[in-house]
Amino acid sequence: MAYANLKPEVWSTTVLMARDKKTIAVQNSWRQFEGDIKKAGDRVHITGLSGATIQDLPSSGVIADPEVIGDQGLELFIDQKKYINFKVDDIDQLQSNVQVRSSITSKTGNNYAVMQDKFIYGLALAAAAGGGLTADGYTVTSTAANILSVLSGAIAMVQSNDGEGTFLEVHPYVFQLLQQAITTIQLPNDSLLQNGLKGMLWDNKIYMSSLIPVTTDAAGGTPAVPGSTGAIYHCFVRTQEAIAFAEQKSIAFEGYRQEKGFADGLKGFGLYGGRIVRPTELVDVKIKIK
Repeated sequence: MAYANLKPEVWSTTVLMARDKKTIAVQNSWRQFEGDIKKAGDRVHITGLSGATIQDLPSSGVIADPEVIGDQGLELFIDQKKYINFKVDDIDQLQSNVQVRSSITSKTGNNYAVMQDKFIYGLALAAAAGGGLTADGYTVTSTAANILSVLSGAIAMVQSNDGEGTFLEVHPYVFQLLQQAITTIQLPNDSLLQNGLKGMLWDNKIYMSSLIPVTTDAAGGTPAVPGSTGAIYHCFVRTQEAIAFAEQKSIAFEGYRQEKGFADGLKGFGLYGGRIVRPTELVDVKIKIK
């Protein structure tokens, strides 16, 4: 049985490595949490939301009892379960053909990145629609002459007390306006190490993603075709801790013999989830382009 010789850890590692080379929204999210994710419905306890209080030292030198640092009891639900299932003539032969295997895992990793980034941006869009911070740049048509004013106002709205750097995630159409507004967009030193990183704007990193939501209305209810008349681009200004993301450590691959035909099969599933944890550090910048 060729499928019995499958090396699931190889497939999982290469798919996730390919995903990591493409994802932008997930890359920019908060990903360090407790929890052993084994099945859909598991919960991850989000820690590190609070810090110790700084107090004045009394003249007597007697200090108060130690405080308990709470984490606000936030939990992240693992509610996304995705699977992969495809047919191969012979798993052994496929595993030995590095070129073909690399092509499959690379494209699969890219598809996974697209799905997960859409999930993160969907959370951000829903948070804004549910009463989160928004910068209504759509009330005026954005051009190269006013795009900087729209974005500077949005950056000022982010309420971070931790000194955490903010960054922008913009659609390619919006980035094109930025290029027209700024003669030279400075590239940071780590630009080659981060996906989608295009430059700096007032010490804030700019990431470009074609997966930024584009809708026909400001509420974000109906998708629109990028470049269409009246389309609203929901770009985001946020900190890394605004959105939390957690997933299982590996994709659970397994091989099997198909019941119909004479081919092997390869299937696997992945689990992940996300949550808005710092809503005051996330702004939906609604931009309408002329």
